[in-house]
Amino acid sequence: MVQDAKNLYYSREWFQEMKSKYDAASPDRCLGMSFDEAAKHISQDGLVMTAAEAEKYDENHDGSINFEEYLTMRLEYDSRRQDKRGRFLA
Repeated sequence: MVQDAKNLYYSREWFQEMKSKYDAASPDRCLGMSFDEAAKHISQDGLVMTAAEAEKYDENHDGSINFEEYLTMRLEYDSRRQDKRGRFLA
């Protein structure tokens, strides 16, 4: 996951919430989310993501989105939607 100053704004509770959301959206936590599952999950909040866009976050090229990759995707999504609806931090 990309580490930078913006990550300091996220609380422990936010990370726990993200882990809960990831676990709920992933039918097999050992295998991770498929690109389609990840795109559908992220798209639920308003900005549309395609499976092809989700595939770009597969940093280890294992064919799925693990929790670390999911956080990277979520942090980028949050920064993109900041212009649309504002940013609410936990």
